[in-house]
Amino acid sequence: MFQFRPNLLTDEAKFAIGRVGEAHVYDLLRTEYPPESVEWINEVEETGRPYDICIHHQSGGTEFIEVKSTSTYDKRVFEMSVQELECATQKGSQYSIYRAFAIRPQGALPDSRVIRLRNPITLLRHKKLALSVLMTDEVM
Repeated sequence: MFQFRPNLLTDEAKFAIGRVGEAHVYDLLRTEYPPESVEWINEVEETGRPYDICIHHQSGGTEFIEVKSTSTYDKRVFEMSVQELECATQKGSQYSIYRAFAIRPQGALPDSRVIRLRNPITLLRHKKLALSVLMTDEVM
C-alpha cells in the first residue's frame, strides 16, 4: 500500500505544492475581495519577487502576500528568504504570510486550511513567531 511521505517529496512535487497552494489562496481571496482587486503575481511564471499575491484596495493601498504551502496538516516550520524578510520589514502591516496546509500536487484537500500571519516582523517581536537559522552544507 502506498503511504504519502512528505519528507520524501521530489523537487517537482514541492514546486507543484507551492503552485497549488498559491492558486488555492488566490481563489480564497477572490471570494473575500472583489476578484479584480486580487492579482496573482506568479500566475504565468515564478517572478522571484518576495510575495506571490497582491490585493489592490479601493482606498489605494496594496497588501502583499507570500504563500507558504505544505502537504501536511500541521507542519509549523517553513523557509523564508532574506528578500522575503526584508520585504516584510519594509511593508509592515501590508505584508502577510498565508500558510496553506494539506496541499497536494493534485490540489488542496477538502479539509485543507489556511492561516494568515499578518505583519510577521511584529509577530516575531512579540514572540508569536520564532526565527531559526539552518547552516547549509556549504558552511559545514
